[in-house]
Amino acid sequence: MQKLSEKVGHQIERAIMTGALKVNERLPTEVELAKAFSVSRTVVREAMQYLKAQGLIRSVAGSGTYVKPYRMNQLGKAIDRFGRLNTEKEVFLNLLDLRLLIEAETAERFAKKQDVEGIGKLRMLLETMKANESDLEVFARADMEFHLTIAEGSGNPLFKTFLEPLKAIGVDYGLRTYSSVNILRKTHKEHEAIYEAIKAGDRDAAHQAMREHITASRGHYLAMNGNQK
Repeated sequence: MQKLSEKVGHQIERAIMTGALKVNERLPTEVELAKAFSVSRTVVREAMQYLKAQGLIRSVAGSGTYVKPYRMNQLGKAIDRFGRLNTEKEVFLNLLDLRLLIEAETAERFAKKQDVEGIGKLRMLLETMKANESDLEVFARADMEFHLTIAEGSGNPLFKTFLEPLKAIGVDYGLRTYSSVNILRKTHKEHEAIYEAIKAGDRDAAHQAMREHITASRGHYLAMNGNQK
């Protein structure tokens, strides 16, 4: 059975999410909320703790409690928890499909920007991958950093906010699927194709190279798990 404080907390949360209570707006006082919901101040305090834990409100000493803007780092934490706590193959494949859509776009945008510093970092990461075929963890970390560098350079911070929490999952995926030197070299070649398209400023080629790489990774994962979905 739902606690009274949870009911109050959820009703205030709904008011925030629907815009009835706006960002940076001050909430009514404890006394006012207790009267409005016909509950005790203790119940209101517990409801406030719930809302703070959700990152929806903040208290200002001597002023009151306010609706809090939802920061990008909070979104990143939510994605991180989702990825770490849902380890089923189906969830992983769904995340990979979402990455395919996002990263094809980030590669295209990065190619358009022609960020010399970012392109130089991609070259360095490619060299790190090539030099570490015998150290799978270093290879996998360079692999994921390659993708994050492209996301960061795309011009939309939300792309990196989504991808960065998946870094640990991506590294773990690499460690479980780099099954041979041939696979490592194929992976490196796919990254090199992405790099060359970006360096040339060829948006369509960058988009296609990233799609082909993630699609190949998905196929390899399914093949290793004896499934063709």
